[in-house]
Amino acid sequence: MRVNISDLAAGAIFTAFGLYFAITAYTGLSIGTAFMMGPGYFPLIIGIGLVVFGLVIAAKAFGRTSEPFTWPPLTSVLMVAATPVVFGLTVRGLGFGPATALAAFVASLASREASWRFRLLLTAGLTLFCLAIFRFALNLPLPIIGHWLS
Repeated sequence: MRVNISDLAAGAIFTAFGLYFAITAYTGLSIGTAFMMGPGYFPLIIGIGLVVFGLVIAAKAFGRTSEPFTWPPLTSVLMVAATPVVFGLTVRGLGFGPATALAAFVASLASREASWRFRLLLTAGLTLFCLAIFRFALNLPLPIIGHWLS
């Protein structure tokens, strides 16, 4: 039988996380009803969704061959891991806009194929999108420009 090991492992990980969230929400928090949601309602629904998603991915693994596993380049892993750290360390000082732009640019460095033009367009687009959603629509109480730049 042919099995795609990568898909099977990904499905197992999603299923495990989903089970953890669903069980923790169900046993430790009040669920409530759909009309009077308790604090455990949303985590339970997300957990169930992750379980279903994981089972679908794992089921699709059967009957397909997998390519040999290769590790991603270390620089890509480091750039992705550094992105939330960069954002967290700079959001108060630089402000929400520049910190988001810096984090998006650091994340774009994970791709070896991306051109500098694409990286800059991605940075600008993600920054404008995040500002529109988090600062203006949700009114997140963070300054757009921080005290390091003012």
